[in-house]
Amino acid sequence: MPNKPEENKEEPISRGSVVGQIASLILNPAKDKLKEFTYINRYQASLFPLLDTIIIGRQYVLEAQAYLMSKEEYRKAAKKVHKSIIPEMPDLASVMLYSTAQWQKSIGGKNFEKGIELALAETEKEKDGLSGIKGVDNWEND
Repeated sequence: MPNKPEENKEEPISRGSVVGQIASLILNPAKDKLKEFTYINRYQASLFPLLDTIIIGRQYVLEAQAYLMSKEEYRKAAKKVHKSIIPEMPDLASVMLYSTAQWQKSIGGKNFEKGIELALAETEKEKDGLSGIKGVDNWEND
């Protein structure tokens, strides 16, 4: 008998509770997420992407200089950290675009505030789902 095509199953938006995911992002963000959850003004949002691009460009210049000074030493070091054995020019336009998108989310703390709103909504949803369970109805009064 031939296999039936599987029905389209919707994937959950997040794994685990939304509150847990947001708390993790806010309390211990990864390097890229830190840009999205930092409270900045619009002037900083226009300067920080440029700074990120300059840093990536500087790293490339330093790698190229190290390669030109000693190709064998550079290749040995590159193999240890699983990098290309010759310096590769970064796509600075993409770095600038990506960084701008990340920093724009931080103007006035937009992402941070939305994260808190989502966490509060999830908490309310979970609280509503627990009503009717003995001992849970008056949990706020304890």
